[in-house]
Amino acid sequence: MSQHRSQLEETLQNANLVAQKELRPLKERKAFLEKSRKEKEKEITRLIKAIKTGSLEIESIEKELRQLESEKKNLEAQIEELNIYIKREEAKLIDIDIVQRTYQGFRQVFPNLPPKEKHQLLQIIIKELVVFEDRVRVSFYEIPELALSIQNHQGLCEPTKWLPYLKAYTKYFSSVFELIKTRKRNGRYSISIGKLINE
Repeated sequence: MSQHRSQLEETLQNANLVAQKELRPLKERKAFLEKSRKEKEKEITRLIKAIKTGSLEIESIEKELRQLESEKKNLEAQIEELNIYIKREEAKLIDIDIVQRTYQGFRQVFPNLPPKEKHQLLQIIIKELVVFEDRVRVSFYEIPELALSIQNHQGLCEPTKWLPYLKAYTKYFSSVFELIKTRKRNGRYSISIGKLINE
């Protein structure tokens, strides 16, 4: 997947679909509120000009100004609340560049690791593996830069210290692969997987 960006994009497109659906109405609502706020600001500016020219009664202008300022503050509070929801939904989106960068070196690094570190590295990368009759669904962690810095500077020793934190806060995505064969030997299963399948 790291070698073929188009396959990775296709996989992540499905993972990001739900978050994008949630984002669309939030962004549309925010645009509507921002437009309303700008209209209130124009009205406020118009009234201030009217005060300067003396073309309207001060009392009626002050009352209208207070009303407009109150409505503007209410709109700003709604926009701020929406910004929080938008950031929350954007945080669910998987970053294709992070994923590709993380997995690009996997083929070079993994074969050279001792068995214990291979196991630990797979714990960082794979969340879940589900085997069906004809396919295998693998859920991968996005893996933030934190995981790479731990791997590069501290080695993979004592994963119990950082692995639970990593798994709790890291996003993940799933890919489905063709199942070529399964084999059981010495109480352990091994599987061979093929090309990426679109579900």
